[in-house]
Amino acid sequence: MSLLQHYKTFVKQHPSLVLNLERLLHWVAWNPERFSGSEFAYEAFNAAVGLLGIYNESILTEHPDYNATVARYALWLAAVEQVQTLVELRAIQLEQRGKMSRYGPLMVLESVKTLLRLQLWRSSKCTLALESVSKEDTQHHECEQQLKDLLQALCRLRHKYCCETDMLSPTPQ
Repeated sequence: MSLLQHYKTFVKQHPSLVLNLERLLHWVAWNPERFSGSEFAYEAFNAAVGLLGIYNESILTEHPDYNATVARYALWLAAVEQVQTLVELRAIQLEQRGKMSRYGPLMVLESVKTLLRLQLWRSSKCTLALESVSKEDTQHHECEQQLKDLLQALCRLRHKYCCETDMLSPTPQ
């Protein structure tokens, strides 16, 4: 088994521990002054922790019925959005040094995000997909389906017994 498979297994077996470690990493980096004046290092650390969180969420929300292509595009879109601030900051630094305009990388980044959104829309059969499906959304949907099934079963039982009692009761003449 590869190291990546071991990591996926670990995340699936210990989701609360992984979430707490992510929170700890965010807490360590919440104060930008800890990076001694380097905004870029602070943003790079935040982007790395964010990418790790996105990957962990994608592991935890894997669902066999869910379209893998849609999930892949949603993951890539979330990853690009996570590093967007880092790219913008680097573009500003390069513009200040006179090496390039900040708008070139921003246009490329926005174009990539637009293409990913279009592919996500196309692969989800033109339905609106704002984000990838979270674990809570999946659980909420499953609970709603179970409640609907239960309600239908109760209605069938009511109809069955109400109709039978009407047939058994004497008709008034």
